Amino acid sequence: MLSGFDDFYGPDQLAQANLDDVILYLRASYPISWLKKPAELAFSVTRFGDIDLNNPLFREFLESKGENPDNRDIRLRIKPAWLHYGGYGHKRGSRNKQEFRRRLKKSLQTRGPYVVQPEIPPLIFGVKDNETKYVGNDQLFFLYDPFAGEYRFAGGQRIALPVTSGEACRGRVYGNRLTVRAEIVTTDQNLVVDKQSLNYVEI
Repeated sequence: MLSGFDDFYGPDQLAQANLDDVILYLRASYPISWLKKPAELAFSVTRFGDIDLNNPLFREFLESKGENPDNRDIRLRIKPAWLHYGGYGHKRGSRNKQEFRRRLKKSLQTRGPYVVQPEIPPLIFGVKDNETKYVGNDQLFFLYDPFAGEYRFAGGQRIALPVTSGEACRGRVYGNRLTVRAEIVTTDQNLVVDKQSLNYVEI
């Protein structure tokens, strides 16, 4: 295959496969129990009034995330709560901006309930001997050792786009012809990932 992999397995194929002498690379996500109820990870929105700054529940939510509810320029990211994959249907902006309010109201009508979170600012950095500023994110990969029951870091990459590129301005940092990549490695073989917190722990 052009990908370099011998095959691709979906969940059902994986459950039925004979995995003797097979190396698996999984593109995984948070546990299904978390994904089924995203409102437990963010603030649920069924109408625009839910994110009114006079709503005490929304104010309490913002405070719990370390935000000042009276800051009208808080940047928010909203995501469909039902039946959407990846970044489809995501919107971002300040709730006091007319365009953001219009897009949210329309999205609630077409996609159903949303969840909202304060937007986490992306990494912004420079590259040596280059005046261009970049926006990026890190993609990390882990291997699961079924015998030890542990996840181990297997490497990763930082992907970055010029901050002025169209995709970066829309908050989408994915691979395209403008992408700059850097390999991420670790020399500490004693680090594994705790299955509950998803944080590094030492063994």
